Amino acid sequence: MENTLIVLATIISTLAVTGQALILWRQTKIANEQIEMQRQLITLSENEERSKQAQEISTWVHTYEVGKPETHIMHGSKDEGSQTDFIINNASHGPIYNVILSHDDFADSRHTMGIYVIPPGRWRLAYNQTLPVDKYTFIEGKIWFTDAAGNKWHRDKMGNLAQSNYSWGKPLINLPLETKNLNIHRENSF
Repeated sequence: MENTLIVLATIISTLAVTGQALILWRQTKIANEQIEMQRQLITLSENEERSKQAQEISTWVHTYEVGKPETHIMHGSKDEGSQTDFIINNASHGPIYNVILSHDDFADSRHTMGIYVIPPGRWRLAYNQTLPVDKYTFIEGKIWFTDAAGNKWHRDKMGNLAQSNYSWGKPLINLPLETKNLNIHRENSF
C-alpha cells in the first residue's frame, strides 16, 4: 500500500510538472507573439514616419490647347497643338531634392526633366514643347525624389508611392535629363 501511494504521488507530481511546463510554454508563446506584434507596430510606425513627407508629394501632367483659354483637357487641336506642363505639389513643410519628372505621351515618347530642389508649394513646370494632337490622349506623370531626410521615393503614374533606389547621377530613366532653361513658377490657384 505504501508503494502504491508513492507511485501515485510520483504520477501526480509528474502530471503537475508537465502541466506547469505546458502552461509555461503557452505563456512564452503568447509573450513571443506579443513581442512580434509590437515589433510590427514599431516598424509600421517607423515606415509611416519615414514616408510622412513623401506622402505629401504629388505630380500630374496638365495639358491645354495653345491659343485658347487654359482648361484641363485630354486632347488638343491638330492645328494649334497642346502645351504640356507638369504640376508638382509639395504639400510638406520642407523641400524635396534631386527631382526627376517623367511622362510618356500619346506617341509613346518619354519626356524627362531633372530639378535639384522643389520648395514647399504647388509649382508649374512649363515643358516648352507643343505636341500636335489628333486623337484623345492621356499623359501620365511620374516623379522620383529625395525627401529632406535623404530617403528616396518614386510615385508612379497611378499615384502609388514606394521607396526607390534611384540615383540622380544614373537615373532610372535612360534619357538625358533636361536641367537647363526650365520655366518653373509657383502656382497660386488652379
